[in-house]
Amino acid sequence: MQLHGLYQGLKQHYKSFWLLGGLALIIAGGVHCVSLWPFLRELEAKSLDLRFRLDPHPKKASPDILLIAIDDGSLAFAREELGQGWPWPREFYAVVTDYLQKAGAAATIFDLSFEEADFQRGDIDSEVSDQNFASALQRSPHSVLPLTFTFYDGPTDSLGAVLPLEGLDALPVQNWPGLKLPYRDFAASAAGFGGINLLSTDEATVRKVPLLYRWNNRTYPNLALAGLLASNREHPLKQDISGYLQKLHPDPDGELHLNWYGKGGAEGTFRYIPFSQLLASAVQNSRGEAPTITPETFRDKYVIIGSAASGMLDLKASPYDWGLPGMEIWATALSNLLQEDYLRFPSGWIGFLLLFLLSFLVLTSVARLRAGFSPLVVLGLLLLFSLVTYQVFREQRLVLDYSSMLLVWVVSWIGILTLSYIMEGRTKQELKQIFDSYLHPDLVDELMKNPQLTELGGKSYHATVVFSDIYNFTTYSEKKEPPQLVNELNDYFRSFTNSILDHNGLLDKYTGDGLMAIFGVPVERNDHALWACRAALSHRDFCRPFRDKDNSELTASQYFHLNTRLGICTGKLVAGNIGSKRRMEYTGIGDTVTSPPVWKE
Repeated sequence: MQLHGLYQGLKQHYKSFWLLGGLALIIAGGVHCVSLWPFLRELEAKSLDLRFRLDPHPKKASPDILLIAIDDGSLAFAREELGQGWPWPREFYAVVTDYLQKAGAAATIFDLSFEEADFQRGDIDSEVSDQNFASALQRSPHSVLPLTFTFYDGPTDSLGAVLPLEGLDALPVQNWPGLKLPYRDFAASAAGFGGINLLSTDEATVRKVPLLYRWNNRTYPNLALAGLLASNREHPLKQDISGYLQKLHPDPDGELHLNWYGKGGAEGTFRYIPFSQLLASAVQNSRGEAPTITPETFRDKYVIIGSAASGMLDLKASPYDWGLPGMEIWATALSNLLQEDYLRFPSGWIGFLLLFLLSFLVLTSVARLRAGFSPLVVLGLLLLFSLVTYQVFREQRLVLDYSSMLLVWVVSWIGILTLSYIMEGRTKQELKQIFDSYLHPDLVDELMKNPQLTELGGKSYHATVVFSDIYNFTTYSEKKEPPQLVNELNDYFRSFTNSILDHNGLLDKYTGDGLMAIFGVPVERNDHALWACRAALSHRDFCRPFRDKDNSELTASQYFHLNTRLGICTGKLVAGNIGSKRRMEYTGIGDTVTSPPVWKE
């Protein structure tokens, strides 16, 4: 009984704003809790990629970043013109490092690993080559080398030269078991060091990078951050590293989401200069010749040197394209840091509020709007929230969790449709079966839309009642066998009932040889008396063709019609489902029903 009472209570009130709001809270809370599921994170990542592709900002990338690309052309130049295959002697890097230092570069950042000593070549002494590069690094106070962190222990004989950052214990950082350092001579000469690892959980598309790395209780910056710290230019980050990085709101793993600008490569966002041109310009300058690329090109610039050749296996993927040189990841991160141009994410409660709002609007639209109109509104809500998500990203690079919104939209729509079916579907089917034989189809449709009109209990109406009976029916019936009499009455009522139903009347009941019909219930209308009179006149018109016939020529049905008496009364009455939960009847009660005037047609 308690469950039945609960069901009836929900059936009556599930469309109320309070109940819909509670359901919206449950749906939004559930989706908010599962929003970290891998499937949703993957869907959200793809959604963010799409937003980047729809709205690239290549002109917003920092113009102070230059990329020196060891591309296929540079490899061919070194092989054909200089007689050196890959890997190149360290002498090459010494020459360009000195040139960039003299040109006034803000920082020279190598995205190349120099973990081992150079190997012996016939025409170049490896020790001399390494020493020249180490000396060039020492002469360049703003040069940065990469660190590679590993999942296994590694040698740390030159660790003393690689100083960690201090005061960053409060920031989220992933710990690494091992660390591979640059060759000891280079480690002792470089001005800074930065990690180049991407977390192992990253997918093929690079969307974020670690800000910091922790090894053996020591904290190190990533390559872009190290380049900024080692540069000769001022930046707010240098004043308070810990406080500044905390304002970036890195994710729980300490990673920074990259704000990509556009397509990568030589024709993309950042300016590319082939390494061969830089090397040739450095040599030309040392000889007193006019360099192909003048020193002014590099003044106060952040110069990142890395590989871009197809066979060097340092190609990544961004939301815009695949085959992106790895150094462009750090160029993007550096540009984000230099210009304080970060992706922004709303706080958790704002995200939850958006989910609740979307769920509540979907639930309300389906529950309270017309069935034919609500799907358009629900689809419009999805379009609206999609446009808002895109627009705030486009204008402010604010990232709303679109995958969670999409899930809330789906769950809310399916949920309210299911609830509506449970609460209304069976009731509407029962109503249709009951009233199809008693009401005009238009009235039945109205009841399907508003089944509460027929809930147990009465409602006061101002309506018109029509009664009928057959004059002298008792005398007639005494001469007939019951089966024959029933067939004749059925034939009579078949045509008589049409006059009632065709004029929007409710066939209340059959009373032996008569009937009772009510106009103006259960759907209220002001012209109920007019329709009752039209129904009576319709019956009169039906009788006209056989009025002049002799009684012996009339069928039983025609005889009944000619002897039908009609009574019409307009006034107040109470109509509704009278009875119990197990058995009820929709009828009218009151003086208007019990004391009608009678006239004979």
